[in-house]
Amino acid sequence: MNTLSRPTVGLIITYLLTSSIIFFLMGPVVAVASCMLLLGVITYSHFFFENKLIKCFDMEVLPKQNPYNFTKSVYKFSQIANVKEPKIYISNKPLDQAFTFGSNKNKQAIVVFTKLLDRLSEKEINTLAALLVAQIKNKNSICYTISSLFINFAFIATQTLDELFRFLSGVKNTPLKKKANFFTYLISPLIYFYLCLFHPPSTLYKADKIASDWLENKQSVTRLLNKINNYNLNLKTPPPLKYSHLFLTSPLTPIKWATYLSWQPNVQKRTI
Repeated sequence: MNTLSRPTVGLIITYLLTSSIIFFLMGPVVAVASCMLLLGVITYSHFFFENKLIKCFDMEVLPKQNPYNFTKSVYKFSQIANVKEPKIYISNKPLDQAFTFGSNKNKQAIVVFTKLLDRLSEKEINTLAALLVAQIKNKNSICYTISSLFINFAFIATQTLDELFRFLSGVKNTPLKKKANFFTYLISPLIYFYLCLFHPPSTLYKADKIASDWLENKQSVTRLLNKINNYNLNLKTPPPLKYSHLFLTSPLTPIKWATYLSWQPNVQKRTI
């Protein structure tokens, strides 16, 4: 099963299983209504995924004239990879991260946070561009978008329950405490299993290898990933959980209860 088909099959299986459970528990009428509702939610999420990301992270298109060499590097590696040059977004949110997404091969995008760009040297920015374009070449970006359709739906349910639980129990709303995210914590192994089964970590290893083959220094990818991961260790406020699986390295490392939401493999194991 190739990289792209895994998440698609996973989404279809999840849809069929959910519909079947509703059918046996509540009957055919409710099942049909639920199927239509789920299909509508999935379709909406797919077509408006980019808009939701833009709103969540206050993203804007990186202008051609900018103080970074990132645009030139992305163009260079897009030519090497023989892929359409992706749209580049930047965000001023306080995150040292970057990620890719895309609904199809002709509509790919890169998101990079200015805080990370400001911390990287020119060579590291070039490495970052290679790594992100490699993910597009390997179709990781499309897989992330497909996987997000299920994950976003799951988090809407669990975080609504968490909010109700906090209201009834008086627990403060903090992303760092397990008790404040009890239902999300309970479902996290299921999300981890879903990601590992239908979008295995081996796809990340493959993208890392593609990027390293483009670069003169084969260890530059490893060093960059380690640097980003070290920045994550001091992160006080993580990004929304429903988007955490998109990032190059897991931004949830400081949160002990979110072990199963840290889907990205250990950085030390991504040595090339």
